[in-house]
Amino acid sequence: MPNNTNKDFFTAGELANIYGISKQALLYYDKVKLLSPDMIAENGYRHYYIQQYLDLELIVNLRSLEFSIADIKEYLDNRGKDKLIQMLNNRKKECEKIIKTNQQICDAITTILNDTEDNLDVPLERITLNWRQENLLRITPLLESDSAVDRIVKFAKHTQVTFHNDHLLKKRCGWIIDTENFNADDKFYTSKAFFSLIPSSPGHKKVLKQVLPKGLYLEMYFQGSYFQNAKRIRGKINQFLETNELYAVSDIFVMPIDNHWFTKNPSEYITKIFMQVKEK
Repeated sequence: MPNNTNKDFFTAGELANIYGISKQALLYYDKVKLLSPDMIAENGYRHYYIQQYLDLELIVNLRSLEFSIADIKEYLDNRGKDKLIQMLNNRKKECEKIIKTNQQICDAITTILNDTEDNLDVPLERITLNWRQENLLRITPLLESDSAVDRIVKFAKHTQVTFHNDHLLKKRCGWIIDTENFNADDKFYTSKAFFSLIPSSPGHKKVLKQVLPKGLYLEMYFQGSYFQNAKRIRGKINQFLETNELYAVSDIFVMPIDNHWFTKNPSEYITKIFMQVKEK
């Protein structure tokens, strides 16, 4: 050890104060063998010399860049310009990845906000005819032999892929009922598949897709769940079709708009039903 007097050393408090850290941080650095005092006096006081001051400058700055203790220790033992450049480049790549992920999350949140705010004042119990452009649907087929548990499992898998695929989160998932079942008193609740609207992007190559063709669509929003209102809604839609000399040329699509995300009471849900129609 150099022949120095106590005046040449920093106390733990003095060194900690220089860098705005706590004395407990210095104790921790000593415990993990990152930075140890140059001298511990007989009274237990810990003293740091110029080399510890310089090392701590490195430690504090690298920690501010969120380098791990292990990375910093390895660098202190093997420091050099090339080594530092490599460390900084690796950390930069990690940060860029974090930025990309957070931007995707931010975009997803914006999508949910816009989607939610757009449906705050939808007209209820009013049947409308609207021209829709072609949409791409992600489909999870269902079997008649599927139990209630099977359907829940398939729905869970469907929504998880929809929610997390590249953070293109589109919260709304619905189900498809074929026209025959829709008009049958004992099968109006039997769905043939779950669906979600998806963008036409390379990230969806591996999912089962269906094109929802452009054309004229009958649309209706109503309060409550589909299962609570199916017979009533079916009667209202069929009457509208007959009065306007229209007929359905597609399956029936049912999509909860306000669901368990917003209320525990199914009677307070807002549900959308739509189908492609043509003139007779």
